[in-house]
Amino acid sequence: MLKQDSNTIWTLGSGNWCINSEQGYVLESFLDSGKLTERNRVLFEQLYRSYLDQNSGKIFPPEFKYHPETGKPLERIQQFNANDVWIAPYGQSIFIENQNRKDNGLQYSRELKTLKNNQRQVTDHAEIEISHSFNGSVEFFSICIGTETPQLIAINKNRNDEIYLFLEHTKDWVLLKNTGRSLGKCPEQWQDYWGVEAFYQSKAKTHILLLPTNHGLAELSIDGKSLQYTVNYHGLNQCCLGKPIYWNNCIYIPMDNNGKVQVWNYTKQKVELTTDINTQYFNRVVFEDQSTLIWLSDQGQFILEKDVENHISNKFIAWLPMIEPDFKYGSPFINDYLYQLCWNTSELQYVYVRLNSRNNNEKAQPCTSARFTTGSIAYSLEGRISDRRDHKGRKIWESPTKMSEQNEGLFVPFMESQDLNKNSVLGIRFNLGDKSIASIFDDSSELLIFLRINNTDFFSGQFSEPLKKSRFFYHHHYLYFYHPDRHILQGWEVEA
Repeated sequence: MLKQDSNTIWTLGSGNWCINSEQGYVLESFLDSGKLTERNRVLFEQLYRSYLDQNSGKIFPPEFKYHPETGKPLERIQQFNANDVWIAPYGQSIFIENQNRKDNGLQYSRELKTLKNNQRQVTDHAEIEISHSFNGSVEFFSICIGTETPQLIAINKNRNDEIYLFLEHTKDWVLLKNTGRSLGKCPEQWQDYWGVEAFYQSKAKTHILLLPTNHGLAELSIDGKSLQYTVNYHGLNQCCLGKPIYWNNCIYIPMDNNGKVQVWNYTKQKVELTTDINTQYFNRVVFEDQSTLIWLSDQGQFILEKDVENHISNKFIAWLPMIEPDFKYGSPFINDYLYQLCWNTSELQYVYVRLNSRNNNEKAQPCTSARFTTGSIAYSLEGRISDRRDHKGRKIWESPTKMSEQNEGLFVPFMESQDLNKNSVLGIRFNLGDKSIASIFDDSSELLIFLRINNTDFFSGQFSEPLKKSRFFYHHHYLYFYHPDRHILQGWEVEA
């Protein structure tokens, strides 16, 4: 039997541990630092809460697999699933080698969950609130940072080196320090359509984020223990022209190279293009299948194609002179093919243009009004007209004879569930009153909005530019809402 002596020190890979009869094992210091301060001790308890044994209620070093006195296996407390992470902006899947992603670059979320209390009133207070002092466009992540469980991270994409970790005990945000290169800002020209890719390093228990910046594709790794992060750049000093995307087991991103578009492959560096394309900013990137990748800009479609021998070629299809793409109504719509909403300046009407059409005579499909879509789920100004269950048969430009639901106002979807068996959608419902539909895009005055999930409103408030500034994310079984007008994150518990 071990003597419970506080002077006994165990030097292990995780740090120097002291034996204490009441608490079990107490971490005195990390191997690469001095004695822990009280703040660091609280941080350690947050980052490594899974070191607690369920049976005895005491902490044991992570190297211990069995109770040193009884010999029984230690059963660590696992309050959260390490795979239950959130990658901004839509909680998409992380990059897993040799597994093709199924979100098509659309606004699909694999983490969309319904509220635990679906009887909430819109006037009820949020179930949890987290204060902050952020300014600008902030994105949130629930990721592992050398930890067993995900931690809440905030990144300001408008400013250099603004990365924060939420401290649960003090309800405070700590600014992380970089250990070398600075994390650059997202290019302003397309930041409203920003997105990242991520992968998981299992040995280090760390999610690596790949962020587009003015200085190249930034590979960001956060070490929670030291409250520091490191940045490595791919395509250093080359401005990213669009967001990265995982396609065909690689991550691709367009960058500027002396006035020409250059494509970088995260694992194989520069991609040799067969056709020169002038530099332009890309608002969307989508793919129908694993043979074709399409970046969309105001000028046209920049397309990568992979043949059966894995050779990549590229081409550029300019929009017709009377066609102007309109990206603010959401992602392209997917049916049997991908379609982009555009404005026909000659006919003065909205149309849907099939992307990468090989039929030069294929006409754009006119529609009576613009549709809001996240990919498969689509809404007209009157109500839902398409969803995950019937999108193979429903055409987004058609006016259905009967709406599948009425919105009691204008509903704009933000994201939909990636699960084909679900029909979940999360977004904002507007009570416009005497305001025009155009006001939701460019009105600087505050608008009354209702947060809605699966046809149920659960919160309301007055906010400016809600479509541009609002953010949703999940962390530790809660759905959160962020808008810079209020310095509070508001959260609601969701079903496990």
